[in-house]
Amino acid sequence: MPEAQRDVSGVPAAILPPNGLTTGSSLKIGVLQNADSLLLFSRKAGGGTKGGLQKQMAKNKNSLGGSINTVPDPLGQVQPQERWGISLVQNLVGMAACAYRRVPTRIGVATSASAALGAGPTGWTDQNIGVSTVVPGSVAGTAPIARLTTLANDCLEWDETIPPEAKCRVAFLASSGGAEVEISVGAKIVWQENLTGTQAGRLIIAEFSVMPGARTIRVRHTGNGTGVKALYIFGINFVSLDHPVTRGAGLDTFASFRDNNAYSVQGESENWYAVQDRDANLIGGGFHGEKRRKADKIVIDGVETTPTVGVPFVYQSLVIQQETTIDFRPHGGGYLDVVSVQDLSTDGTLHRRASFSGSARVGMFYTHMMSANTTFSEVVYPTYQTPTGIGKHAVIGRAPEVKLRNPATGQTVTGQFNLHANERGDYTAGTGHIEVRPDDRKHRIGRGDSDSLTTLSITVTQEYSQSSIQWGSG
Repeated sequence: MPEAQRDVSGVPAAILPPNGLTTGSSLKIGVLQNADSLLLFSRKAGGGTKGGLQKQMAKNKNSLGGSINTVPDPLGQVQPQERWGISLVQNLVGMAACAYRRVPTRIGVATSASAALGAGPTGWTDQNIGVSTVVPGSVAGTAPIARLTTLANDCLEWDETIPPEAKCRVAFLASSGGAEVEISVGAKIVWQENLTGTQAGRLIIAEFSVMPGARTIRVRHTGNGTGVKALYIFGINFVSLDHPVTRGAGLDTFASFRDNNAYSVQGESENWYAVQDRDANLIGGGFHGEKRRKADKIVIDGVETTPTVGVPFVYQSLVIQQETTIDFRPHGGGYLDVVSVQDLSTDGTLHRRASFSGSARVGMFYTHMMSANTTFSEVVYPTYQTPTGIGKHAVIGRAPEVKLRNPATGQTVTGQFNLHANERGDYTAGTGHIEVRPDDRKHRIGRGDSDSLTTLSITVTQEYSQSSIQWGSG
């Protein structure tokens, strides 16, 4: 993206804009919740000290009136909304998101090598761990399930095929009394710890090297005497945003802990493009209505992949490729075929490209929109201003970038985008605007001249959109 033409007059020194969007890519966690919801957990832009983000990419959400996915055509049909779009961005508590494999139910007996599996102590039970217990101070999240026992010498075993140069990782939850634990591989003890009360409510990660091949791993509660404390095994093959050193294997569970006071995006506000057909007098594109032409492609670490619903995965790069149509023809208008690429590989960032071709009389064409929660009340650049009141406000200055800031938390949302020679804002040529709504705040750059008839023809021209949005510090 080109560097913004910034006018920083009046900008407080403490929040002067950076020189550009921060880059960097670390391991991330994703899970397809259902066919219309993809949850992604990543570090924020700028490194581990900035904390983590939960992002939701969604389809088939409702839009505003006057859109082709809310207004029925003569046959009573509305156009679906099948393009993936960002619908939620929320801070995590620190970097509290993780994926792991549930602890198996296979039970062994530490005191008798010849005892049949399952014939010994059976004190291990499943338990939902409270959010504030695992992440002190947090109040929202997906409560993970742990297996616990209070019986001395109780143990769990499982078989694992260890790849070359691999390490095993087992996550425990420290208890107030300080349970004692040991891990052995075969006859060799590889890890021992007293999970002391000073660490109550904290995750303790046991990491140890294992020779490649098929191995049996055993975890034993070694506490002795009366008043033996609970030992919680949180998960195996554990990976988290703050321990991004392994991709895990056989993952089947994830947990996240969110900060409900730190939303950047909350709701289905359009965060990319929208177009108005003059003949249909309706808006389409993204959450306003856009139907799939071909099967979506989700490319994870360079390989086209179909994620399994409910099964978390760990990745470095993720790209969504789609071919869709914004179809006004059932309403008497034209159509636009769209080829789009959305790249979520950079930490805390969404890079996007789209091309439009077809035949439609276009009135308004926003090739870039950016939404943020109304708590982002400062426009840091192109020029510093604090628009108030519901409605539209001109953004002074023409630049391929805009930055919003939440003054209470320091959170930022930065958008960069390509400009167009004949762009026109809602107020005057060469400007965008902020629209303050009861539920969001938008920055829009309009491509089409809303006072003339603009024809987009597949044989004459194409239109392009290129933009990035980054959720920054705070």
